[in-house]
Amino acid sequence: MVPEISIIVPVYRVEKYLDRCVNSILNQTFTDFELILVDDGSPDRCPVMCDEWEKKDHRIKVIHKGNGGASSARNAGLDVACGKFIGFVDSDDWIEKDMYELLHTIIMKHNADIAMCDFTSRPQKLELGMGIEGVIELDKNRMQELFYRIHGESSRYSVWNCLYNAQIIKDVRFIKGLINEDVMFTYEAYIRADKLVFSEQKKYLYFKNSDGVTRSRLCTKDVSLLKIWDEIVRQEKGKTCEKYAKHNRMRATFTLYAKALIYGCNADFDRTILKEWKTELKKNREYLLKEDYLDIKRKMFLILILIVR
Repeated sequence: MVPEISIIVPVYRVEKYLDRCVNSILNQTFTDFELILVDDGSPDRCPVMCDEWEKKDHRIKVIHKGNGGASSARNAGLDVACGKFIGFVDSDDWIEKDMYELLHTIIMKHNADIAMCDFTSRPQKLELGMGIEGVIELDKNRMQELFYRIHGESSRYSVWNCLYNAQIIKDVRFIKGLINEDVMFTYEAYIRADKLVFSEQKKYLYFKNSDGVTRSRLCTKDVSLLKIWDEIVRQEKGKTCEKYAKHNRMRATFTLYAKALIYGCNADFDRTILKEWKTELKKNREYLLKEDYLDIKRKMFLILILIVR
């Protein structure tokens, strides 16, 4: 039997959180799914835990592979997924028990290609109950507005609070070796989709791991965000969204520069690039301040950055 949904979970060094994540998926009110646990060469007990889970529930499929990062693990899951729809969950997060029932209901009801719910980092904010009346439909144009955040919207690049029609992403994969990989995957999915439906219900719990505080510092891998936007600008050259792509590339520089100022940089980060970024921000200040790409707080922060020598 072909499962209705394939849920892909990359697993790496999360033995403290894996059971919580898997339990939240197995306890879903929507039961017609396969759960693909991809052990990405985890050096802790995760490989054994995955095998133990596979023995407990026939819906679980386990893949063991060498460490290649989250993108590689998700791709491995996509390669074997059989479901009509695809979902992703990160292994240190968890989901409300009716998340996939909601996403499946609205994607079918509205004949959409992608369904999305809201998320939170505070467990008390998770919402139980379908709430299908407050669903927002986005056509192709509004999906572009959402992706490029042309009205200053919050970023919606995460894949773990979404359900995708498997047909539209059958030839889409995550870029290996880069962080911020969700941005490019979302870009490719939106190109292929005709309609997205969004529910404001908070069904996904994004867990802020206190063990990873040092990850807040700017590191060399963070610069991949600029590479991703450079590629999007290249693909949009001569097309309707070229201007939006270029403006988001400008905003990406501001995002990284602001992160360096607020959280600092890792010891191995080449700080000379910060001067280049500041020069770039001065050059593009008119665009960043004139449009709605930054909210008022970020615009004020940008002005402060530019007046300080």
